[in-house]
Amino acid sequence: MSGYLEGVLVLLAVNVVFAYGGFLPLAAGQLNLGLAGFAAIGAYASAYLSNVFKLAPLVAIPLAGIIAGAVALVVAVPVLRTRGIYLALATFALGQIVQAGILNLEVVGGAAGYPVAAFIRLPTIAATAVIVVALVWLLFATRFGIAVTAVRCTTTKGRRT
Repeated sequence: MSGYLEGVLVLLAVNVVFAYGGFLPLAAGQLNLGLAGFAAIGAYASAYLSNVFKLAPLVAIPLAGIIAGAVALVVAVPVLRTRGIYLALATFALGQIVQAGILNLEVVGGAAGYPVAAFIRLPTIAATAVIVVALVWLLFATRFGIAVTAVRCTTTKGRRT
């Protein structure tokens, strides 16, 4: 497989994962525009763990996901008290704050970016995307998934479309 085709397929698999990350809150009727901020936190944390602590990428990526999840939990406490357009604006502002922070942090390369020496190839990324798709499909076949869909239906019932 050519390097170009592999690069395109890697981007496709990563964007499938991001799309499902945006779909989950939207399925409950909440618009999260801060997804890119959380993805950037996870990506930079993974690269930092790989470069500084010499962790393998398959170890650094889940640890970075935990770090991004912890940041999301801290942010969720005040942000989830808002509704509608205010929730969307608060999450958008979070994404902008993360972007400004990364652009000004020299420890992660600032505006020049952060070089990464270790990375994973297409089979691992494609398998991850397939697992994410399967897990979301299974989630919406459970009582919890049905409840998430019901929350969206009840929150949008009184609004004009």
